[in-house]
Amino acid sequence: MTQHWKYDLSENDEVKNLDADQQQELARASQDLLINLHTLLRTTTFHDAQNHATHQVTEKLIDSINTLLSIEYEINIVYTGTDFMVNDRWARMSRQLQDLVQKLGTMLDRCQIGGINITALPSHQELAQFAQLFHATNPQQQDPFSSLQTQLWRFQVQWLTLSRFEEESHKSIGRLELRTYIRQTYFYAIQIVQQLYLQAEQGKPLKLKTAKRIIQAFVEIFHNPRAQQDIDFLLFLTQVKNCIDYHFNHVVNVAILSIGFAHHLGLKRSTLRDIGIAALLYDIGMVKIPAALKEKRGLTERERLEFEQHPAYAIPVILKTSSIDSAILRAVNVAFSHHLGAQQGGYPQYGRGTQSLASQLIMLIDRYDAMTTSRPHRPQAKSPPAAMAELAMTPSKELNSALVRQFIAWFSPMPLGTVVQLNTGDIGYIVVSREQGRPQNRPVIKLLFQPAGEEAYYVDLMDKDMEGRYLYHIKDILNAHEPRIQRTIIEEIMG
Repeated sequence: MTQHWKYDLSENDEVKNLDADQQQELARASQDLLINLHTLLRTTTFHDAQNHATHQVTEKLIDSINTLLSIEYEINIVYTGTDFMVNDRWARMSRQLQDLVQKLGTMLDRCQIGGINITALPSHQELAQFAQLFHATNPQQQDPFSSLQTQLWRFQVQWLTLSRFEEESHKSIGRLELRTYIRQTYFYAIQIVQQLYLQAEQGKPLKLKTAKRIIQAFVEIFHNPRAQQDIDFLLFLTQVKNCIDYHFNHVVNVAILSIGFAHHLGLKRSTLRDIGIAALLYDIGMVKIPAALKEKRGLTERERLEFEQHPAYAIPVILKTSSIDSAILRAVNVAFSHHLGAQQGGYPQYGRGTQSLASQLIMLIDRYDAMTTSRPHRPQAKSPPAAMAELAMTPSKELNSALVRQFIAWFSPMPLGTVVQLNTGDIGYIVVSREQGRPQNRPVIKLLFQPAGEEAYYVDLMDKDMEGRYLYHIKDILNAHEPRIQRTIIEEIMG
C-alpha cells in the first residue's frame, strides 16, 4: 500500500490554500502566460533573439512565469486540442483574446505538443532559444515532436519539458513506429532527469510521476515480444554520451542497462520498475557537492571525505516526495549503498550491512558506463571490451563476481555499438552480437562513413569464402568518442 507523507509546505514553493486575491492573480497570470507565449512564437517568426521586440515580449513572458512560480510549485500547461489548462485550471479568456489562444493551439499542434512543463524561471536568451528551436522544426516531417525534443536535449534546455499531444505510453507504442517511440522515450528520459536534478538543487520535492511512467515504458520495451532488434536498438542508444552534462545521460544509460540486465536475470516486472527508478536517483546526492569538487583531480583528504558523503546526502533528497512506495524505499537503499562494495570497504565509511542485489547490480553498471564515457577530467574513455576486461579483473570485495560474469555474458564482451576497424580497413559498429548460436567474436557490423546517397552496408563476420575461410575479422577496437565517429553515430541514431 502506498504511504502518503505530509509536509509543511509553508517553506516550500507550493501553497495549497490560496485566498481569493491569489486565485485572481493566478488566473490573470495564466492568461498572460498563454498570450505572451503566443506573442513570443509569433514575434520570433520575423525577428531574431537580439531584436528589441523579442526582448520586450520575453520580458513580459518572464514576468508571468515568475508570478506563477512565486505562488505554485511549477507550471503545467495542457493543450486539449481546443482549450488550455494551466495547473489544472481552465484558462478563461474574453472573446477578444480567444482568437490569440486558438492561434497558439494551432502553433503547438503543428509540432504535436500537448503539454509544456516549466519548473524554473528562464532567461531572455533561454526563451529566445526555445522559440528558435521551435521554428526550426519542420511540421511536415514524419515526427516533428521527436525532432524538437531531440533539439532541446542537444542544446541542454533544462527549464522546461514537453509532452506529446494526448501522449500515453501504451497508446504511443502502438501509434508510432516502435524505433521512433524508443528514441523519443530515451531523449525524453534525459530531460526528465534534468528536471529531477534541478528540483533537488532547488530543495523542492521530487516530482516522480513522469519519471515512473518513463521507466515503465523501458520495462515494457524489454517485455515486448515483437522483436529482439528493437531491444537491441534501445541498448545501442546507451552509446549516446554527453561529457558536458554527464550525469543526465549517465543515469538514463544506467537505468536502461539495469532494467535490461535485471530482466535477463529473471526478476519480476515490478522489481524491474523499482530498479529503474533507483537507477535514476542513486547519484542525486551529487547535487549537494560543490561543482568545483565533482571533477577535481587529486582531492585532499578533507575534500575526499566531503565527496564521499554524497550517498548519504541523497537520502533526504529522495524522501522529499509526496508519496513513499517500494520504488522510493529501494532508491534510498541503493543511493546510500551503491559505493559500499559487495563486501563493504567502500564509502560512506559508516555504512553497515551487505549490499542488496539491486545495489550490487547498479554499482556494476554505473562503473561500466562511467568507464566508457569521456569526461573533462578524463577525456580518454575505455572501449566497451576494455571496460569488460577490467570489470572481470575487479576484486570480489568491490563487485559481485557472479554478477560480473552474468553481465558480460548478457551484454557481450563486445557490446552493441562497439566501434571496430575490419581487416578491409572499413570502420563500423556492432549491430548484432547476441543471436543464439553466433560466436561472440563474429558479430554483424554496420559500416560508417558510407558515401552520401548509398544504402547502409552491413558486414556479417560469419561470411566465408568458397574454401570455408572467414572473409572478415576485427582488426582493432576504436574509440567511439573520437569526434568524427561520435558525430556519425549520433546521426545514425537520429535516423
